[in-house]
Amino acid sequence: LVFENSYQLLYSQRPDFIHAEEEKFRSACKAAGPHPWGWFPEAFCFQKNPRLLEPGEFRLQTLLALSHGIKAVAYFTYGGMKSAKMLGFEASPPLLTEIKQVNKDLKKLEPLFGSALPLFSETVGDKRTGLRVSGLWSGEKDSLALVVANLDYQTDRKPNLGLEPRFKIKPKENVRVSIDKPAWLTMGTAADALTGEKVAAQVKGAQIELEMGRIELGRIIRIQAK
Repeated sequence: LVFENSYQLLYSQRPDFIHAEEEKFRSACKAAGPHPWGWFPEAFCFQKNPRLLEPGEFRLQTLLALSHGIKAVAYFTYGGMKSAKMLGFEASPPLLTEIKQVNKDLKKLEPLFGSALPLFSETVGDKRTGLRVSGLWSGEKDSLALVVANLDYQTDRKPNLGLEPRFKIKPKENVRVSIDKPAWLTMGTAADALTGEKVAAQVKGAQIELEMGRIELGRIIRIQAK
């Protein structure tokens, strides 16, 4: 198992550090292959710059990690390390709450992503503000896992502990997505992998068209084979 921990919020100078983190995910997936890879989220900060990941940033990064077939998520807590002058994720109750929820969601998604292999990843619209649409073959009855991530965000590195959040997402309305239908997939039903909500989907020629409605951070869709 190869782990990635590039910490682009801290070390990248890019305003779109989530994009920078995804580039590291892509590299980790390729470098680890055919072995699995994992991720240490940047769930800490230095006391001199009290800027921790915000829930939306962490959730969006998790979606992008899943799109590249991640198999494990682990955390350095750094809690109580006064000598290191660092703050762990427990310093931010909103982040701690989101970490707990993401862990529950990942457990629920384990059958879909446990053996998943990335098939494709493309951007619909502008590469900076569009949608990242990724498909993975799933070992769960030859299903297709579809990860849609909204890249239309704004953020910065200003301190946020106890202050105004820095991360803002611009939701996408009336989203429709078309993907090439894998030759091995006999189209069945499509549903949200976390909520179970059905998603309208139909095969048109060599493509699958899905109506996904409103997307904030993103969605994970399970397309089941017949």
